[in-house]
Amino acid sequence: MGILNTFLKAISGTARAIQSQPKSTSAHNRSGRRVDYNQLLKNAVAQLPSEALTIPHIGITDPICPYCRTPLKKMPGSKTICKSCGNAIRVSKRPSDNKKALFTDAQMPLLNKLDGHKYRLAKLSEYVRNFKRELNDYQDMGLTQWRFLGSQDENADPVERQLDGKVVDIGSEMEKRMLVYLCDPRYRFCTNAVIH
Repeated sequence: MGILNTFLKAISGTARAIQSQPKSTSAHNRSGRRVDYNQLLKNAVAQLPSEALTIPHIGITDPICPYCRTPLKKMPGSKTICKSCGNAIRVSKRPSDNKKALFTDAQMPLLNKLDGHKYRLAKLSEYVRNFKRELNDYQDMGLTQWRFLGSQDENADPVERQLDGKVVDIGSEMEKRMLVYLCDPRYRFCTNAVIH
């Protein structure tokens, strides 16, 4: 327990020392100027494609089998089997409008992905604030690079896998392009400091 307390005190002391340092030229990028992440992130959000800011309608909101399109007697309240084709009909709220809808088994992974997209879209302004704070902290520490951390789980988008681990120079043109991906609510990215 004593070692853990000593470690925590050392970390908190280092964090206070970093925060109390004046913002000098060491907090600038390689060009010598401080990067305005407030403006860069606003620009990144403005460049997001419309599909990043909307959630498509999927599923059927009428009592119709999503497989064979046979009308059902009533809207099911839970998973059921179509009497006409024998397929399992899934019932859930669709993320775009929270209406109860009927889905095929094949649509369920997309439904789960859209649920995550909806959550991240609702939190977009909070994420942008956090990214701005993190990226400014990297500058304040005198760092010149940061790293993308993408998701590698079974639900990861190919873009997340491709950009995972990519190192970005602070203030570079590539950073401006990468900030669009960082803000895109369809993807699950975070940043990590690159300390040499």
